Amino acid sequence: MSKRHFDMICQRHLPLIADRIIGLSLSEHEETPKQINLFYSYLLSFNKFIQLRSLSINGVRSYKILVKITDECHHLYNLTHLNFFNCSLEDNQADFQLLVNNIWSFSKLVHCNFSIDIKGKKFFLMPKTISSSLERLSIYGSILKLNEINRLFEYTNRLKNLSINVEFDDDNNNYILSLFPTLIELHISCSHQLDISKMISLLQNTPNLRRLNVSLWSNFIDGYQWKQIIRNYLPELKIFRLGMEETLSFDQNIEERVDELINSFRSSFWIDEHQWFVRCIIQKKTIHLYTTSKIFCNYDSVLFGSIRSTDPQDNQQKFYNNMTSIVNETFFDQPIPSYIRLPNIEYLWIKLPINDQFWSIVPSLNRLNSLTVVSYIDTFQPQLKTLLNRAPCLRRLCITQDAPLHLQMLLFRHINPSVRQLDLRDYNHYFNKEECIRLSHSSLGRQCEVLSIMINNRESIIYFIKKMINLRSLNVRCEDEKYYKGLALAKNGNNKYPDEKIQNKDDLIQWLKDHLPSTCLIVLVRIITRDKYTLESFTNFPIFSLSLREFWGQRYNRLIGTVLKESIFKPIRLEFSSSTIGGLTTFTVSGLLHVHNALIIFNDISLLFPTFMFFILHGIVCSLEAYMKIQLPKPVGWLLTHTFIFLTSPLVLQPFMKKGSPFLMLNSPPLYNVEWIPKLPVSNFCP
Repeated sequence: MSKRHFDMICQRHLPLIADRIIGLSLSEHEETPKQINLFYSYLLSFNKFIQLRSLSINGVRSYKILVKITDECHHLYNLTHLNFFNCSLEDNQADFQLLVNNIWSFSKLVHCNFSIDIKGKKFFLMPKTISSSLERLSIYGSILKLNEINRLFEYTNRLKNLSINVEFDDDNNNYILSLFPTLIELHISCSHQLDISKMISLLQNTPNLRRLNVSLWSNFIDGYQWKQIIRNYLPELKIFRLGMEETLSFDQNIEERVDELINSFRSSFWIDEHQWFVRCIIQKKTIHLYTTSKIFCNYDSVLFGSIRSTDPQDNQQKFYNNMTSIVNETFFDQPIPSYIRLPNIEYLWIKLPINDQFWSIVPSLNRLNSLTVVSYIDTFQPQLKTLLNRAPCLRRLCITQDAPLHLQMLLFRHINPSVRQLDLRDYNHYFNKEECIRLSHSSLGRQCEVLSIMINNRESIIYFIKKMINLRSLNVRCEDEKYYKGLALAKNGNNKYPDEKIQNKDDLIQWLKDHLPSTCLIVLVRIITRDKYTLESFTNFPIFSLSLREFWGQRYNRLIGTVLKESIFKPIRLEFSSSTIGGLTTFTVSGLLHVHNALIIFNDISLLFPTFMFFILHGIVCSLEAYMKIQLPKPVGWLLTHTFIFLTSPLVLQPFMKKGSPFLMLNSPPLYNVEWIPKLPVSNFCP
């Protein structure tokens, strides 16, 4: 979806149907940069999505945005599914505990996927709030110890479905696992050395388990051991999916080890009673064993002919029919039996030139969606042309080079009407202005929607935007004259280089703001690496407020509101686990601040009490709104909100009215969007 279409949907359609939407997904990646910020610029909050049942957030990098989302989810009384995927925060001050406690406090939440890390470091803090509703939970990346699983169930005592990474080699033997009678489905993954007794101690406490999915990346548990575990501790188990791998040392006989493993899964328990079949694959000195119902995705260097199975109906061609990805460009350089066919490839890395056996092995590229070509030169132009002609569903084309070369000009002559993404970041060449012009006029350039490229002149950015009419996302690495100057300073050991490099980036940001239309959103990957400045309106049409909380929290005086929220409300709420105490404290501090201003500006003690009472009354009413959780019709909410503001406003406006119109003319209150002001990052603590 283009930004223009997204803007139109948010402006024209979402406000009209927000109270009827039951599912919403927002994602931030290179194709949809800053999508969530754009969403908030139009709809301000999720509060209007009163029927929302499912919310998915993907790729968020801002802690502040995540906290805002989880805060607003408290007002989505029908929310049952909440997903956070691939959210990597850049803020070391992020309060992980607050995020987790917020999620666990949602009253109707049933299903949650949790994938959040800080600067790539994945961890999960145990909740300190008991969830009364959560039944399905997936925690990605973070590794839990056995004692933490106990604590997780203490605060999530209705859990039926759990997906986690577990550490089974914990040295702590002083804890006893509790019984987990509610659990009926378990997905566990272990990438460390395994203590089998500790995994057994977990499984023996899940007597009602019906579905079990296990992935072990450093150990094997053979079929005899699994049979005993299932018979003794898992009487209700109906579905069992297993994936294991182990790398042997060079002096171990891999064929003998494979025979031992396969034979341990050939008993009547596996073949007749449950029909759980396993397949074994050898990759160099690594053995992969998995149930045939579990998808095997690691096809980097499968040695053909090294596949064994306990399923009498299994055959090698069935295995190859399921192969959809080839991510090793040398895959086709190995000897491949002539009877092998790979008809369903969707993702392909290939190095040119293509050898003679490729087309006999891959008879069709009708399902190919992404193609990465390594070491392209114009000599191989006919082969690339053939690849493109035979791929009618190709969406993404990536060209990479092992070594820097001059631009291969025939590249721009290729045609494939389905390609929408062109990735030249790893081409090992900075495109000059003339080459950028040639690209933008080519068939691939005209139809391109997502372009990733390295350029040496910032003017090319403007040209791409103006001439590539279908472009909706541009990701560039720019290396212009100023940047080269910075590199020269670095090589000469000049200590001013870091500051000058940052200055160059800021100059480029300002240059883009000066030359791009205000409606254009560009992400410059590897150059603009910081959200250092944003623009935000001082107020956001307070007249449209449907509640007092919306008036103070989202529309009126957003600059001071943000400062008070970050420095007063959030720390107090975290300390006392109470939004009411946090809200009343914030209004009290705001009242004292205004009392101080009134005393300094007007020097009239009689004004202090009414000014303070104005904020105390508004704090009490906001707390009542949050506590009562009543959804009023919009006209009624608007009328009650502005009636209350009108009736209480004399308390705080009295000194201004005494001063008369000359004072108000020089100090007009910002009751509408008067101007845009710079918004700087706000500290997470009170100085």
